[in-house]
Amino acid sequence: MAPIRQSTTVRDDAHTARNTLGRLVTEAEAAAMLCLSPTTLKKWRRTSRGPVYYRLGSAVRYRVDDLESYLEDSIENPRNPRHDAKGNR
Repeated sequence: MAPIRQSTTVRDDAHTARNTLGRLVTEAEAAAMLCLSPTTLKKWRRTSRGPVYYRLGSAVRYRVDDLESYLEDSIENPRNPRHDAKGNR
């Protein structure tokens, strides 16, 4: 029996979708990337805090780009708490 091949169109569509959305990760992967527990991310979602997330049915996913943006937005300057890392007040 010949192996089942995925059509080129299906592969191209999947590739385009991945490039458009960015890489999606699970709640556990997102928590590990942020050095947090998955429970913390769940609490943040319930209280409308934390990074942007996507709900796909019952599955929760995070875009890596959104996690990186969340980290960048969370930078603080420990030498002067009244200023952020970019020097803004």
